[in-house]
Amino acid sequence: MSWSLGEIGALSTKAARGCGMDWGLADEAGYAVKWLQRRQLPGIAALCRYLSWRQTGDITVWPDLTGDTGHYCPIATGASFGDGVFGDEAEFSRIRTPLLLIPFVALCAGKTPITISFENVVFNLSRDGFAYSSNDTAMLIAASHCRIST
Repeated sequence: MSWSLGEIGALSTKAARGCGMDWGLADEAGYAVKWLQRRQLPGIAALCRYLSWRQTGDITVWPDLTGDTGHYCPIATGASFGDGVFGDEAEFSRIRTPLLLIPFVALCAGKTPITISFENVVFNLSRDGFAYSSNDTAMLIAASHCRIST
């Protein structure tokens, strides 16, 4: 069965809402998955992994430190970055499913090229598109330190 990007986005939003996200964040989750899938990246798999963890994991609300067990939500962190809360550069100690950050960082790449790195994956985002180091297994890493720079 083949699904349209609109269906993927809508079902992703519903899944996020069903896991307890408020409507605003759930809608952002749908946007992120749709953006990733459009570019042949595993957005659906990333959201499924994140939502499975979210039901039992310890989510840290920014700006609190994550400590040894907490993780930042990639959707809330990404939306905040897109809104300019962190400025042009940011570093996060523990982001859960960091692939879900990419669509939000890409929104800011229209002004100046941006690089985001986590684990063994580096994304270079610009107004003209994006490129990444091909490492399919690291792309779906459960949690990682993330660095966003211009």
